[in-house]
Amino acid sequence: MFAKLLATIVGLGLTAGVLLVNRQHRIDVAVEISRSGDRLRDQESSLALMQAEIAASVHPDRLNAMLAALDAPETSSETEESPWIAIPTRFDPIPIAPLVEPDRAAP
Repeated sequence: MFAKLLATIVGLGLTAGVLLVNRQHRIDVAVEISRSGDRLRDQESSLALMQAEIAASVHPDRLNAMLAALDAPETSSETEESPWIAIPTRFDPIPIAPLVEPDRAAP
């Protein structure tokens, strides 16, 4: 009788221990999710601040002047190199097989 009672108490103790471990694991995961959300919110806040700084430093008048200077025809000699570099491209279309074979086409 004593062995059955001892086995029951040990079994209940092990079950309680396993449940506590699972509970602690869930709490740890919830804390990590919360910290991740906090880090995300901080990064979004710093991103918004950087975007505001960029927007404040780029005035439309200054931007238009810079673009006009880039697009203006050069009055200097032709030996001077352009600030723009051509990007080589290649267009090789892939042949596509017909969807319906000619001999099986519906009349």
